[in-house]
Amino acid sequence: MEKIADYIKETIESFMLRNSAPESIGWQDSVQNEVGFLKDMEALETFLTPINMLSAAKLIKPEFVNADRITRAIASTFSRTVEFIENKGFPPSPYLDRELARVGIDYSNTKINFSDSVSFFITLFADIWEFSANSKGQANELRRIMEEKFKYLKEAIDWVIDNAREYPRGNGNRKKIYWEWGDVKGPVPLPSVYSTYSISVAIDSVLEMPELREEIKDRYGEEVLGTLGELLRGAYEWTRSIVVSEKTDDGKNLCYVNYLNVDRTERIPKRGLLVYILLTFMSAQSFLRKGELDVELITKIVDTLIYSYTNEKEDTFLQTSNAHVINIASLEPIMYEDRTLLYCLLESLSWVHKTLTDSRGKVIDGEFLRKTGDVIDSTLRDIMIRQNPENHLWNEESFKIYYTQRSLEALTFYAVYVSDELKSRLNVIPLSLETNLRAAVQEAVRKVTEQMSSMLITEILSNTGRLMNPVSDKEDDMEKKTER
Repeated sequence: MEKIADYIKETIESFMLRNSAPESIGWQDSVQNEVGFLKDMEALETFLTPINMLSAAKLIKPEFVNADRITRAIASTFSRTVEFIENKGFPPSPYLDRELARVGIDYSNTKINFSDSVSFFITLFADIWEFSANSKGQANELRRIMEEKFKYLKEAIDWVIDNAREYPRGNGNRKKIYWEWGDVKGPVPLPSVYSTYSISVAIDSVLEMPELREEIKDRYGEEVLGTLGELLRGAYEWTRSIVVSEKTDDGKNLCYVNYLNVDRTERIPKRGLLVYILLTFMSAQSFLRKGELDVELITKIVDTLIYSYTNEKEDTFLQTSNAHVINIASLEPIMYEDRTLLYCLLESLSWVHKTLTDSRGKVIDGEFLRKTGDVIDSTLRDIMIRQNPENHLWNEESFKIYYTQRSLEALTFYAVYVSDELKSRLNVIPLSLETNLRAAVQEAVRKVTEQMSSMLITEILSNTGRLMNPVSDKEDDMEKKTER
């Protein structure tokens, strides 16, 4: 566990080094060189989530948390984030700037609030609040900034409350119990599993922190907290209600997600959406009554994900995935890519491992946990091979902050939630050795590729020369006989 924590620290340090001047230029990817609202928040979450969780688990030393350069980067980026909100609200910048401009939406004169931007800000605010409580150095200055800008947290929370949609229970019962978030005020109200998961994580990040809860209560009253808890439980009920079963041709019962407009709102394999369902359950768990968490359904979902990972990994977890975002100016929704289902899978299965083990460490179902452990092990390796061995950062075609943020979040959940006993049984290769091995293999492949390229070029040029200066077969044979 400590080796993984050290590895995460190395990645954070490399990430900070690569973005040595975020105060002035923002946090940048390697190719697009985009800067923007969501990218700034993703950058801060890249090191805030691991630092807070690893600190709570006592897996990193206090001096790492107290680094003034980290505090300065947080303060400057957060100030820029709040300034952006003051002028433009919570839009999906920079990721959908071009798409929205194409349909006539300009942030300079129109405020567009987007569920992922709102949820990222709420989560970020809670994580900075927690960081400032645990760190020293310039933490007092950071907390002062947070208290001054508290109204923007309330603005984001109000958006969440105002944009929650209710569904009737059915069977003539008028009581409304389900909530989900999508685009409420567009021409066609569309729900979204992705948005519901994202906002559930944000609500959980606020409610699980006693000091922040007290601050909200003192400023705005107990009712706000009660409403957030109700919405989180509602999100659990809604996501639980949309999981259905189907029987495959070989007689296996598998789960998938089905709800109004699912084909329009979530353009990813319906079994892949189960990952977001599990993470919504994870966020709601602490706010459910005893025995209310549906362990049987969780087991069925995980069985399906194990099947999908084993048989459909390329289609379900490794392809570009899309989640519905916005449906304001056009009849067709604008799509928002999320390519990190693989990373979310490791996070969700790590939580399942922790949840389905009782306080004495006795596994509820040993065979089930063994199968889950095998997929956790394999998913961990799948994630690690996407990491650049030279700078410890993640990239698919090129370095992207989002991939690194999701990767470190997944590795952190693995480090905190997966027991040492399971890790020993999984026979995980030490990450330092794996990194060195991957670098060596990549170098070997590079050298072989260069040699093969050189040989092919020589052969092509040789053949080209013969084509340009043809020699008859008889003349060629005579030359060979003469030489012999």
